[in-house]
Amino acid sequence: MKRFFAALLAAMLVLTMFAGCSAKESPVAYKVGNMEFTVEDMNYMYVSSFNEIYNNLYYSYANYGIDISTIVDITKPLDEQMVNETTSWHQYILDYAANTAKTFAGIYEKAIEANFVLGEEYQADLDTFEEQLDEVAASNGMTRDEYLYYMYGENVSLDTVKKMTEFRYITMAYAQQYETELEISDEDIKAYYEANKQS
Repeated sequence: MKRFFAALLAAMLVLTMFAGCSAKESPVAYKVGNMEFTVEDMNYMYVSSFNEIYNNLYYSYANYGIDISTIVDITKPLDEQMVNETTSWHQYILDYAANTAKTFAGIYEKAIEANFVLGEEYQADLDTFEEQLDEVAASNGMTRDEYLYYMYGENVSLDTVKKMTEFRYITMAYAQQYETELEISDEDIKAYYEANKQS
């Protein structure tokens, strides 16, 4: 959970995907299989995606002494900055958030089908979520509501942040468990190779 909040703090601007929609309206913005993501959910995914991308870039480029603002400047609108010749940073983050939602939804649905239960560490983080949020807010001289507004704007509620945090935890924990339990033998690899060597 602490890594989660550390990543969120990296963004210096409030980034929202659907600035014109209030949390009270919260229509469905994206559907994947049986899962529906509201505007609030996707605002959360957008901010989380931005933070992940920004942190990765920051630490990657810092190793080479490159100022991250030459890559993406958080003091300027993201839709006015380009990742490449055809894609703005805003569009790139929208696509990244949608792909993350799609991937996570598939894993989440498998976890629910398998009656997956979160481990103690994840559950303990969820049980103390609000206290940890208050600590992070206080360490930045803010109240909980001020911090949530700073991070997500008026378009994401505490309930959505809690719901989406649990969604991410279940997805990550189930994926880790699945990967650990997945056993592929040398015979499996050989059989796959034989079946696909023409392709």
